[in-house]
Amino acid sequence: MSRNIIFYLMILLVFSACNNQFDRAPGTLYEEIPDALRGNYFSVNKSKKDTFKFEINDRYIIGKNEGKNEDTLDIHKDFEFSSFDKYLFFSVIDDDKIFQISKVKMKKNYFEMSSIFAENPNDNKNLSEYFAYKQIPQIGGDTLTIYQMDENALLKYFKKHVKKKNTIKVYKEK
Repeated sequence: MSRNIIFYLMILLVFSACNNQFDRAPGTLYEEIPDALRGNYFSVNKSKKDTFKFEINDRYIIGKNEGKNEDTLDIHKDFEFSSFDKYLFFSVIDDDKIFQISKVKMKKNYFEMSSIFAENPNDNKNLSEYFAYKQIPQIGGDTLTIYQMDENALLKYFKKHVKKKNTIKVYKEK
């Protein structure tokens, strides 16, 4: 299956410089996508001057390209929706079962997705101040850091470190 939807969301959320890799999704997992999120959406990528359209139903996020279904993501396989406290989270699952976490904030005709984003090496230090972690050596000498999910620490981290520039708006079609 092509991963264009995840790739696009990652670009929008600036995951290209992300060190947001957790061992699990936060909070309580939803069996289905919440009703409030279901519908047809679009997001504008201003840097590329294009619009990305997709549909969210009870189990799937379906990318749309010129009215055709392009890619389909399946809940529990490719992503999770979960909640903790009063917050909703969207977590992309990679092939190694590592989760990249975004907070979802519902508004009247759109929702906002905020991502943990590492602009510079000091941001990694910030994450390690909030979360326990393990480092896994990779081929080529790199090290993969996987943070252990702690929901209370996650909320504190979002409040202190995640800024507006790490947030995108996703609009519901009328």
